[in-house]
Amino acid sequence: MLGYVYGHRHVLNINQDLGVKVAAPVGNLFGQILFGWLADVLGRKRMCMSQVLIRLSSFSSVAFRWHRAHDYHYCNIWPSD
Repeated sequence: MLGYVYGHRHVLNINQDLGVKVAAPVGNLFGQILFGWLADVLGRKRMCMSQVLIRLSSFSSVAFRWHRAHDYHYCNIWPSD
C-alpha cells in the first residue's frame, strides 16, 4: 500500500523499503516499553482503555481523512470514481 501511494510506479525504492522495515519494529519496541511502564504506573485497566481510544481515533482519522484530488475534496470511505 505504501508503494502504491508513495512509490515510483507503485513500488518503493530500496531505501524506502528498508526504512519501513526498520521503523516498524523500532516503533513497536518503544511503544511496548512506554505503554508497559505507563501501565505499571497508572494501572492496566486505565492504559487498556487509553490504548483503545488512541487506536479508535487513529483508525477513524485514517478512514475519514480528506485529501485533494482534481481540485475537489472527497472522503476516503467513499469510492473515488
